[in-house]
Amino acid sequence: MVPHEQEGWAVKKEGEDEPTHTPVSKSEAVKEANRMAEEAGTMAIIHNEHGRIEEQHNYEN
Repeated sequence: MVPHEQEGWAVKKEGEDEPTHTPVSKSEAVKEANRMAEEAGTMAIIHNEHGRIEEQHNYEN
């Protein structure tokens, strides 16, 4: 999850340019990033407004 210039926040898969989801609120973006990571069995990396890593949630088996 990263800041998005036009939409507020963007949930993106690693290596992809286009976001999968662009919620307005950060809490919605975190929730969606965690849901996607858990479903994929990977990590959700949450960035702050400055693009720095703020949190990591590991859903790897």
